[in-house]
Amino acid sequence: MNIFSKLKKVYKRDAGRVIWRILFNNHDLMLIEERDTQKKEVFFTVADMSSFKNVTENLQQGEVFWTGVECFFEEYILFHGFAKPDMPFHKGIRLYSLKEKKVLWQHDDLVFSFLDKDTLWTYKPGFEKKEYIRVDMVTGQAISSDEPDITDIAARKAEFREMTTRGIVAPDPEPNEPGGGELIYAETAETDIYCFRSGYKGEAEGIFNQYLQMIRKSDGKVIEEMLINEETPLIIPDSWFLRNNILYVIKDKRILSVYTL
Repeated sequence: MNIFSKLKKVYKRDAGRVIWRILFNNHDLMLIEERDTQKKEVFFTVADMSSFKNVTENLQQGEVFWTGVECFFEEYILFHGFAKPDMPFHKGIRLYSLKEKKVLWQHDDLVFSFLDKDTLWTYKPGFEKKEYIRVDMVTGQAISSDEPDITDIAARKAEFREMTTRGIVAPDPEPNEPGGGELIYAETAETDIYCFRSGYKGEAEGIFNQYLQMIRKSDGKVIEEMLINEETPLIIPDSWFLRNNILYVIKDKRILSVYTL
């Protein structure tokens, strides 16, 4: 079977671009980052997972490809740029409001560090030390500050990560035993009723198909099976996950389908 007929599909996103990243804010909003690697463009779409409808679609900010997201919280998206194209170092921040549909403020010389309630901790890179600067989230006002304690930075980052990943169940890898089962490089995640299990079958030498199975826990029966990545020479991580008993599946790296269980 190629579709989960026993589950209700409540959302689908297929813009023909690579789904690069999916983020959730501290409520029920989902941000999808899509990249067109041929045209060198990046697009951002936000959907409300309580209504399963888009809030904004195909948003572009700053440089059309060298732009990313630092964090997503409440109604705000904090975008960043890069110091240089093709380099991983972030530089510059701008705060976008989904409610007002505009950039509220930006600082081209600051680098994001962490979020502390209504304050963004940022810094200016330096040769010998960083100059830490607190930025008011609402007004964008920047105030120089003493360097925060490193343990405090770690605690704030962990706190924010826990808040925005709450309810997500990512699949755990199983021990790989070549030749010991039908699926290799298998991963599993469970709900109260079902176990979801993905893995690869070698269709030809060096070429794999990735399948996702829905297994009833009460008797171990495979109820349905979906082909989610076809004829790939690579093992593709992060193709599916569970969040609040909702199944998210990325097929062929481009098509996002969301199912209620």
